[in-house]
Amino acid sequence: MADIQYDRVKHLEMIGKAIERMDKAAFSLKALSPAVLGVALVLIERKVPAWLALAAAALAVCIYWYLDAQYLGRERAFRRLYDRVRKGELDDDPYVMDVASVFGKQPVWPCLKAGAVIGVHGSTLLLLGISFIALGLLSRT
Repeated sequence: MADIQYDRVKHLEMIGKAIERMDKAAFSLKALSPAVLGVALVLIERKVPAWLALAAAALAVCIYWYLDAQYLGRERAFRRLYDRVRKGELDDDPYVMDVASVFGKQPVWPCLKAGAVIGVHGSTLLLLGISFIALGLLSRT
């Protein structure tokens, strides 16, 4: 078996691409979250029961919130991996990409509370709650 020469720059490029993919996925989820509110309101306009449309939208937002936090956590782990590779701390394990083996399993909770994550998904849930209350009050009159 031939001895493969370790190329740190190539490894850093691979990690950079992984960071870019995590960032794009998180951005997509942040865009989907407010869009689901619009879909719920269109469904209500088309005579779908308000409670059903808004509950389904809230469930979708919660799922998007969790997935967004997952991607943010992985992005942060890949950034730490990038830094360690850049410093040459992992030269004994060339081309390592398994962040869990390097850093262990990271909790999602801190990423759920991160600024942009909670800002987008939390405000969407708040608007869904306000919509639910407002439509409930309008249906009584």
